[in-house]
Amino acid sequence: MTISPKERKAYGFPTPLQKLNPAPIIAQRAPKTSDISYRIGQVWIDKSNDDSYILTSVSSGNANWQPTSSNTAGSAPISKYVVAKDGSAGYTTIQSALDAANAAGGGIVYVRPGFYVENLTCYDDTQVVGTTAYPEFTTRIQGIHVPPTGLHEFTFANLYLSSSTHIFNSTAAGAGTLTIKNCKIDVGNGYTYNLPNWTNTLQIIDSDSIPSVHNGCVNNTGGCVVRLIGSRCGDGTSNAMNISGPFEIRECEIRPPIILRANAGSTFRNITNTKFLEDLTIIDTAQAHLMDCYFDVGNNYAITNNSTGLLTISETTIDSTVVGDALQGTGTIDLGSITFINNSNIAGTLTINNSSRFASSGLKIVEGTNAVMGIATLVAGIVIVNTTKVTANSRIFLTHQNNSGTPGFVSVIARVVGTSFTITSSNAADTSNIAWQIIEPM
Repeated sequence: MTISPKERKAYGFPTPLQKLNPAPIIAQRAPKTSDISYRIGQVWIDKSNDDSYILTSVSSGNANWQPTSSNTAGSAPISKYVVAKDGSAGYTTIQSALDAANAAGGGIVYVRPGFYVENLTCYDDTQVVGTTAYPEFTTRIQGIHVPPTGLHEFTFANLYLSSSTHIFNSTAAGAGTLTIKNCKIDVGNGYTYNLPNWTNTLQIIDSDSIPSVHNGCVNNTGGCVVRLIGSRCGDGTSNAMNISGPFEIRECEIRPPIILRANAGSTFRNITNTKFLEDLTIIDTAQAHLMDCYFDVGNNYAITNNSTGLLTISETTIDSTVVGDALQGTGTIDLGSITFINNSNIAGTLTINNSSRFASSGLKIVEGTNAVMGIATLVAGIVIVNTTKVTANSRIFLTHQNNSGTPGFVSVIARVVGTSFTITSSNAADTSNIAWQIIEPM
């Protein structure tokens, strides 16, 4: 349904209603007690008389829709729980609005633009929603917040969340679902979710962690479910992300180091279409399936698998310039189609399963300047190959790619560590193309 510019402001908000979370139900009637298929806090706008309602509870199959107030242009907003620092709404602090919503059984707290410095105590069945969203994020909350520990949900949405340490911080074994959606996250040195004992679900959806000192994003060893969807998560290297239960990571950029562990037993996990800027470590009995991922880890190893569970990697690119092995550990890896840039070394301590995907797609290694694989053309039976990857211990494998001239036997007769190596043929009339590959021993 299209909302006109007049209607955008008719319910107390300067920006489109579609940005509210969840979006209001807009209908030509008032809600009924039979309208039960909605979350607590859902707003219903009756356009036939410009009234608005909020769902406060569902009991015995009947929905309790409480009227807010008549909504004419510039008058009361669509929720009873609206916060404005200038006193133009019902509350001047987020905590007071949350307390009121909790006392009524739940609801959405809408926060108008401003800089709010509050350490919030959060409640089940409530949401804190900014009235402007991407790209403005003019509603900023600075503080460390205590999550509810019940069985229900709490959500931050359309907000700029900042803290010098953590956004959520608690040692409680919480059993509810926490969601951060469409937010900008600014953590100095800590975690977005510092909830080591949480047992249910932590979610970050369509959000952006801005560059910071050390934001590990998630710290949990209690076995909870973690969902990271469409987000840039964390930053820095000091605080590793710790995930200990089932998870889904999809369409993300993971900036800190990440450790996957199993709290109890083996649990399958999926990571798809995700970029890693630091190393991934898998321990205990954790399992993981990486597909369509990219590791851009610089002078670090890309993956360490020390888990007794299976790691499956397919359709993935690994770019590591580390001296040593790009893939290391003592576990088992099922390799599909892999593209290595720079370093293609795989530790001999790993068990590699060459699956049907690997057999059909093959191992892919990028060629080019300073590569570990390429083709060189003999001129009068000799050619110098320039690459910084050659070492004193390099094993250099050669084969005729295309025969030309009078082929002979080829060998490496000289090398300059970190600079080049020389291929020669037993026949000076050999002008063949020679394929070469460098592999480093353990």
